[in-house]
Amino acid sequence: MHRRRAHLHASRLPRATPARFFLPSCLRALGFAAALIAASLGAGIAFAQDANEAGNWTMPARDYQNTRFSPLDQINASNVRTLTLAWTFSTGVLRGHEAAPIVADNTLYIVTPYPNLVYALDLAQPGAPVKWKFSPNPVSSSQGVACCDLVNRGAIWSNGRLFFNTLDNQTFALDARTGTEVWHTRLGDIKQGETMTMAPLVVKDRVLVGNSGGEFGVRGWLTALDAATGKIAWRAFSTGPDNEVLIGDQFHRSIRPIAARISARVRGPGRRGRSGEAPYGDSSRTTPRSISSTTAPRIRGRGIRASGRATTNGRRASSPAIRCRDRRAGSTN
Repeated sequence: MHRRRAHLHASRLPRATPARFFLPSCLRALGFAAALIAASLGAGIAFAQDANEAGNWTMPARDYQNTRFSPLDQINASNVRTLTLAWTFSTGVLRGHEAAPIVADNTLYIVTPYPNLVYALDLAQPGAPVKWKFSPNPVSSSQGVACCDLVNRGAIWSNGRLFFNTLDNQTFALDARTGTEVWHTRLGDIKQGETMTMAPLVVKDRVLVGNSGGEFGVRGWLTALDAATGKIAWRAFSTGPDNEVLIGDQFHRSIRPIAARISARVRGPGRRGRSGEAPYGDSSRTTPRSISSTTAPRIRGRGIRASGRATTNGRRASSPAIRCRDRRAGSTN
């Protein structure tokens, strides 16, 4: 998909070959970044579908293993050169398009960058006409919060519903057949620098989504929504106390011996870290090792030196320090 012109292209083999497979098969032959844009319109399987329905591509990376690989083989090395253009579709949005098209039940779903329009194209009809269009109408001021273009990473299809996020921190669930809204939930605040660009991930009856905005100091989180109602089931932050990160006693019991073994292998038995701390779980030694001019690190670069007994114009410093020396003038700041 061309990033700027925002056109969707489909390809097909010559007329002698049935054209209904021209979308999903390209991934098998060319890979996701093939010259023919139809390569991104491949087939896939989600947990809610029969594994034999290889003609569907219901999540951006096709499966939970992120293989991005279709098992279809109708297009191969011997006939790929005969592909010709079948149809094109313009989203009308001239921003970065990063959403993988989703294919399910002979329908192709596209989510655009802001304003996050959703199109459903009928692949069973010549030219893939639009079946329906949905406009979530995100808050316009969210455009000024996004750090890196107004992109969207796409949708996911599951159990007859289409789930996607909007730039202003909302998650939507649509009826995939009609485009009717089932529910939507607001999860973040653009006034705090938060946006949402990721594609949701559906696992069993939970829709997993997360926020963006780390460039602005936003505290990251992962939220699980009930797929049926959109209600928040739980939220785990990326930083903070255990009860907010959702780390429990079981984690500490399991990680302590593992961390201790890793520490021992890296540092050796009884050895300390750079700050003098003991390996994880080792309280046998509590006295930090001393810092001397022979053991302190030296930073080689433009006049920067760190040592345990730093010198300044021939005088010894009373404690470990860092001095920046202008070698050309011979002075120290």
